[in-house]
Amino acid sequence: MLTLLCAVFLFQEPAVPLPVEPKTGSEWNQAGVTALETGAYERALYCFAQAKTLLPEDETISLNLSRGHGQLALQHYQNDRLPEALDGFQTAFKIHRDAGTPEILAARCLLRLGRRAESLEMALLVHRDFPNLEGPPLLAADIYALRLELEQGIEILEKIDSPSKKVSSRLQQLREEHRAWEDYLRDKSLHFEVLYDPKRTDIVQVIPEIIQDLENACVGVSNRFGLLPAETLVVFVLDKDKYREQAPEWSAGLYDGRIRLSVGDYQKEKESLRTTLRHEYAHAVLHTLGAQLPSWFQEGIAQLVENRSLEDANNRTGRSLNSGIRLGKIQGDWTSWKNPSSVRAAYSYSLCFTNWIEEEFGAHTWPLLFDSIRQRGLEDALQAVLGYSSTELDQRFARNF
Repeated sequence: MLTLLCAVFLFQEPAVPLPVEPKTGSEWNQAGVTALETGAYERALYCFAQAKTLLPEDETISLNLSRGHGQLALQHYQNDRLPEALDGFQTAFKIHRDAGTPEILAARCLLRLGRRAESLEMALLVHRDFPNLEGPPLLAADIYALRLELEQGIEILEKIDSPSKKVSSRLQQLREEHRAWEDYLRDKSLHFEVLYDPKRTDIVQVIPEIIQDLENACVGVSNRFGLLPAETLVVFVLDKDKYREQAPEWSAGLYDGRIRLSVGDYQKEKESLRTTLRHEYAHAVLHTLGAQLPSWFQEGIAQLVENRSLEDANNRTGRSLNSGIRLGKIQGDWTSWKNPSSVRAAYSYSLCFTNWIEEEFGAHTWPLLFDSIRQRGLEDALQAVLGYSSTELDQRFARNF
């Protein structure tokens, strides 16, 4: 009986090449399983391909070959090499669908790349063909929520027989969100769908201006950085009380897959709101790169987009450097921080650092860097395009500040 590779993806040190060359299809298959379980992906794929040549109709070998491509693709996925991961998952499910596993991983890859429509289409296909799985309808519901097609998300989860606690919890969240937004009006433009409370007549009157500000931000980011949203972005224009229910006290805007803006007196806040629009839009388009970007990079780029003044930021960053604060201390999520001065220091450091990159390497570098990030993740992209790691860049920045 041929050995079937377990569907659980394993990552271990590469194995030493086998001293004896396999001769039969069964031996090649076993050699592939051994290589894959020890992390020798390329050798494993070679072995499975040899086995399939000798036993082309054997389903176990096809399944193992599919899982070999899937494991290598998963490694790329975890290392932010999303185009390579997507190619690998697609190759895997063309060889064997394996109960939808490589397809749903490809769908998640597409979602990280901002290709929501393609991701949704694939999730729905897997759900149709493998209706007992909960992962595909949950992913589809999440995409429906991002697109604010909440009724479709609710419907697909309601049809699940004997739902788990996870499904029931997500269904409840979608129902609550649907109730919260069902009375809001919607206006669409080329790149945005804007939702707002019709009872706030002051906001209703300025929605055309807000939409124009959003489109202007889109043009500015495209011209400077070469980035555009892959699909329509949802924007909530909220009064301050409604916004505070969903965001940190110190913020005026938030991106969590959809842009949320806090609006009080628009005429008095117009300029600051335009700044916030540009900032949150920058987060939205950076998200479509797919890579897991550290906060310093996201917030630094977002502040460049909003054209924030460097004067105060330089003063704070000088104090931060003197007190030993460096890039490594501002990598994580800042939204849970309670100390406003720490938040301001982190924002300032990020702005000064990304501005220094632009001055040091030239504004023309950004499109090259972003394209490389999409292909291989931030750290490898920095090394490939700028020739330095983030740590080395931070050291150079500190010496030259």
